[in-house]
Amino acid sequence: MNATAVIVDTNAIIYAVKKRIDLKRSIPLELGNVVIYVPESVRRELRKLSRNSQDAKSALSYAALFETVETTADGDDGVIEAAIGRRSAILTNDRELISRSRAAGIGILTVREGRKLELLHAPL
Repeated sequence: MNATAVIVDTNAIIYAVKKRIDLKRSIPLELGNVVIYVPESVRRELRKLSRNSQDAKSALSYAALFETVETTADGDDGVIEAAIGRRSAILTNDRELISRSRAAGIGILTVREGRKLELLHAPL
């Protein structure tokens, strides 16, 4: 059985750390067999944010548990680049990224009710 790739964006990984959400356990409950990736663009952003934020520093450590996918773009563009390149879903609560992902046909997972993951749009 093939695994679904899931790309985690910056706000989602920081939120997961703050709310103590185990992504390795929660994402498969929603999508089944998955491989979780943190794009290099997200890691760069977390390194920058971690200078002034303990949450970002913790998120950067948590990100080390997941596979890395290289990106040439930064920010949301890097997340979308990674998702398209891997034909994957994105875990995010960022409204603009959700809108852009939906328009591009990218699967979308969000966190609802504080800790529950919800599939908004299935990956193609």
